[in-house]
Amino acid sequence: MTIIPLTLTLSRKGRGDAGGIPWLTAGSIHLPAEENMGKKWMCLVQILFIILIAHTSRGATMDKERTRETLVVQELGKYEHRVLTYDATALSEMEKSFLRHMLAAAKIIEEINMLQINFKNLEFREQIGGEGSPADQELFHRNQCPWCLEINDSSCNALKSLPEKSIGWNFWPQAMNEKLLEAFEKMPDGKSLLSPFTYVEKKNDKYIAIPFAAHSLIADRMKKLAQELRAAIAFTNEPSLKKFLRSRAKAFETKSDFPYDDSDYDWIALEGPWDVTVGPYETYKEPMKQKAQFAMYIAREDRNVGKELSVFKDHLQEFEHHFAEFIGEDLYKSRKLDPRIEIRAVELIFAAGDARSPHGATVAYHLPNRGKAVEESLYKKVLLINHMKLFTPLMQKRAHVALAQNQVSQVDEWADIMNTTMHELAHGFGAHEELAINVDGQKTTVGKALGSWETLMEELKADVASLWFIPYLIKQKLMKPEEAEKRYATATMHLFGLLQYSLNGTYPQMAAIETGNLMEQKALTFDAKNRRFTIHCDRIADAVSSLLKKIVTIQLTGDRLAAETLRDRYVKKISDEVFEFQPLLKDPMASLKQIFDQEKLKSYAIDYAVTGL
Repeated sequence: MTIIPLTLTLSRKGRGDAGGIPWLTAGSIHLPAEENMGKKWMCLVQILFIILIAHTSRGATMDKERTRETLVVQELGKYEHRVLTYDATALSEMEKSFLRHMLAAAKIIEEINMLQINFKNLEFREQIGGEGSPADQELFHRNQCPWCLEINDSSCNALKSLPEKSIGWNFWPQAMNEKLLEAFEKMPDGKSLLSPFTYVEKKNDKYIAIPFAAHSLIADRMKKLAQELRAAIAFTNEPSLKKFLRSRAKAFETKSDFPYDDSDYDWIALEGPWDVTVGPYETYKEPMKQKAQFAMYIAREDRNVGKELSVFKDHLQEFEHHFAEFIGEDLYKSRKLDPRIEIRAVELIFAAGDARSPHGATVAYHLPNRGKAVEESLYKKVLLINHMKLFTPLMQKRAHVALAQNQVSQVDEWADIMNTTMHELAHGFGAHEELAINVDGQKTTVGKALGSWETLMEELKADVASLWFIPYLIKQKLMKPEEAEKRYATATMHLFGLLQYSLNGTYPQMAAIETGNLMEQKALTFDAKNRRFTIHCDRIADAVSSLLKKIVTIQLTGDRLAAETLRDRYVKKISDEVFEFQPLLKDPMASLKQIFDQEKLKSYAIDYAVTGL
């Protein structure tokens, strides 16, 4: 086709008809001087073609934006927004001042964690705050990044520019993968490279570890965080709290690969009404499951529940011996647990950073999970009682439409507290991340041997063991026999709740493995006609015992392939971010989700507010 040279000058005013074609309100078309009408008609065709292309491009852009906006709303709509409000009116003026400093520290923690998620996150936040819709702003606030976490579509983004999704990768050099992670273990400075508290960069063909407190991305904010903790010391009379804030502030300024050991001891020993957890801990959002992200919990002691749970502290060593006997001496020998282990029940006031879960909420935690305290079998287990109480009514409503009618009433608040307590206690028994093991004649640790699989296996161990302990607790008269069915029913509904989240995550995959195992062992059956599940309590003990044996064997042999095989038995990997249920679970879980959707029984996305200051 011959192209005729021409000049087209247009201006646009307003919008056209419903089709969106702009009206040409002014302008000129300079056609060639030739009298040849064929050429003039060709010029007009070119003009119309240019207008059509412009309109099509504009329409495609509008369609793309409408798709983005729709997906953002859909992502937000998957969860019910709840605000947990704490009224500080009854606190003394001194306590109010202390809480103000803690909330200021929480704001810094929030920013540090966002920078760990993606180094451009604060820029994204400012951009969305200026031009984003309320839905865009809410998505960024909830997910602590512009990307959707439930809907796997690149258009599901709080930013119109649709930046490529990247969560947690800035801890590592480019092209980081499992093979390189294994290589780090064998390098002379491998301990520093694999420290949870360092960034890894490649300079001049050499990998170097940079401590958090020395890294330009977050060092300044860590200094401000330390200053805030020191300022809070003046507003408490509790010696143990003063000591912890002082030592943790020092740790935030220490340019070391492992700076938190001393302050971990001080945190475990906290006394008094306040319970403050602040620092880098969990590794769930980091792709290699190695680097710790910053979190903060501000809480007050729940003395009533704490008193009820304190009885277990006297039996922890017995639990460890019982667990070791189950595993067998060929794999594991009972450890001597530190008598300073603490069990703390609290009312959560505020969560920030990695502690503020985009979907659902943390109901308990077992820390520290690395360092000298762990090597000495010393931990603290913190139970967030008001979080558990918030979710119990939702589990009960779901039970009414998901369980056999005679089991609905068994879902119980105290059973949930006990299940959660035993889950956290079980983290301290048997294998842990830094336990020394031997793999193929080489000395290593559970964490190094399993790599990114360690987190899933450890959570599985704790959750399955929480049910495995039930017969033993009954035998030791630490639990009444009639409570067993409540524990089983409540645990099942907890698993069903986790399975409403994206399968691209530790806890949903954990729940899929547990649920799939129960169904394989006929301890949980699904009636497709009535669309209800039945729990067979007489079969659960054997089902969880066989699964627990597999898990602890994987941990203590460092068998990554066995870990992957166990996961793949119940959850199929489609891509790095997309997973789906295997056939055993596919139809029952699809039916369960449909029922919950029909009844509008959404999981909660929780925010926190403090009034009365």
